[in-house]
This record gives sequence, C-alpha cells and structure tokens, in this order.
Amino acid sequence: MDFQLYVSLVQDRLFLALSGLLGAFFLDVVHGALFRHHADPRPLMERAADMIVYPLAARMNRSGRADSTLLMRGVVILALVCALFFGGIGYAYHIARDMGEGGAFITVMIALSVGTVGWFAPLRALATAINNPKAPRPYLVLARATYSNLVPLDDHGIIRVTATAAIRSLLIRLAGPLVLFVLLGWQALALYWPVMTLALASGQDGTSRSFAVVTNALASIMLLVPMLVIFPVILVALFFSAGASFFRALPAMVKVTKWPKIMQGGAPLLLVAYAMKLMLGGPRQDRTGLPMPTPWVGPEGGTAKLETRDIGRILYLQGVTLLLTAAILLAGTAF
Repeated sequence: MDFQLYVSLVQDRLFLALSGLLGAFFLDVVHGALFRHHADPRPLMERAADMIVYPLAARMNRSGRADSTLLMRGVVILALVCALFFGGIGYAYHIARDMGEGGAFITVMIALSVGTVGWFAPLRALATAINNPKAPRPYLVLARATYSNLVPLDDHGIIRVTATAAIRSLLIRLAGPLVLFVLLGWQALALYWPVMTLALASGQDGTSRSFAVVTNALASIMLLVPMLVIFPVILVALFFSAGASFFRALPAMVKVTKWPKIMQGGAPLLLVAYAMKLMLGGPRQDRTGLPMPTPWVGPEGGTAKLETRDIGRILYLQGVTLLLTAAILLAGTAF
C-alpha cells in the first residue's frame, strides 16, 4: 500500500475513533446512571464475546487433561470464536457499506468496543457498600468484570482486585481497541475482543501454559503497540492526578528489572502502583475457583490493604487519562 494512502486512511480512522470514543462515553454514562451497582464496566462487545467464550472454555478447559490436549482445545476454540466474530461483523459491515452507512457502522462498532467511565458506577457502589452494610452490593458484576472469584477476599482484597482490573482497563479496554483500529482498521477490531476475552477468561493473567498459551501470546502481541502508546499518556496523567506522585512513578522506569506481563497490566500497572504506593495484582482465584499465581506489582513499602479512598484515586486517574486520550485523537484529526 502506498504510504501516503495509508496516512490518509489513518487520518480518517482518527476521526472515526474520536467519534466512537465519544459514543462509548455516552453509553457508559447512561448505562451507569440506569443500572448503578448492576452496571457492568466492560464494553458491550466484550460482554457479547464472554457469553460465547466462557461456556466453551469452562467446558473444554478441565483439569486432569494432558497439556497437549488442552493446548489443542484452546486453539480450536480461539479459531472458532474469531471466525464467528469476524464473519458476523464483516458481513454486517458490507451490508452497511452497501447502504452508504459504512462510517456510521464503524463508529457504532468502536463505541461498543471501548470502555471509558464504566468503572465509575460499580466502584463507587463498592465504596458505599463497604462503608454501609445496608447499601446495594455490586460484587456479582465486579466478579464478572474482573474474571475473578471475589468470595474468599476481604474488603481490602476486593478493592485491590477491582482496582487492578480498572487500571488494566486503560490498556485493554481503552488504548487497545482504539490504537489497533487506527493502525489496522475494522478487521483488527473485529478480532480483538474474541482473542482478548478468551485471554482474560482463561489466560490466568498471561501465566497459562496449556489451554490459553496461544491466546495469551496473540493477545500480548495485540497489546504491545497500544501499551507503548498509552504508557506516556498515563505518565502525564499521573502528573495531573490527585493522590498520585508523578515523581514516584519515574524511578520505576529505571529501577525495576522485571515488568508485569502485558495481560496483567504491563507497564501502566507498574507506573500506577509506584505512583500511588500500592501493591497491586497478587494471587487470586479465577471465576471457576482455580488459583491464579499472579505476581505482586508495586514498590517496597507499598500497601496491599487498599481502602475506599484508593478507589477515588483510581477513578480520578481514569478520568484524566480519558481526557488526554480524547485530546490526542482530536489533535490527530486536525492535521
């Protein structure tokens, strides 16, 4: 493809990405206002993929099977859900394009693929529930969104798991879909959530060595460029965020020798953990109750006993990062 033509396509996609991001923001605000503690923070495309992926993965990924058998099953399910999503979305797109509504279809697709302020309603409900035993409980929807079993955890553990997932969302649910669409088009977006949902549901935060090993590798490749893009954005956001020290995050870039896996949150999770002096990640159970040996992420002296005030810090950071992301897309459309 001619380079100038590719640049022109990227500029057009930047406008569609900005329009889709605004649409996603509107959907998250309305969804949170209507459903409150029942509001699932995940984009609709992820939830749709989870409805298909999770029953298949739970049935096929059973303990007691040989690793080679589980590996083959994981590859078959990955290929199946990718073909299903790509075929369905591709067919719908061509119908929309024939009707002269291709751009509108892609805008809606982006809006349904991106997460913006979806975590605000359930996390604020969590903070209220911890301080008020009579308040509505958001635990079920948070368990689904974090792909975790929250039952064995105390209040501090629930906040830690959900805060880690909310920070990871900046990479997986914000930067990932937007960056891949701008660089590669709707085809990459059509494959993004089948791969990512299977990795989130069965990949053990990137540690699976059997069923989801291929899915984890593919998901990590998909997230590599988005992580490099959102990394400096979050770094700047930390400078403007209350309750976070930009200058505590900087040493993490040179002192740390082992960075978290991309599927755990990668560099953005490490930056936030250092900036807020928190210990994030850590072992937990997946939705089926199996242990997940997820490593801890954070500085020496950081606390794993997160409080409700830490929820406010995470949400503030999300808001600032969202504003910066929208500003970058707006600036990109101007050139």
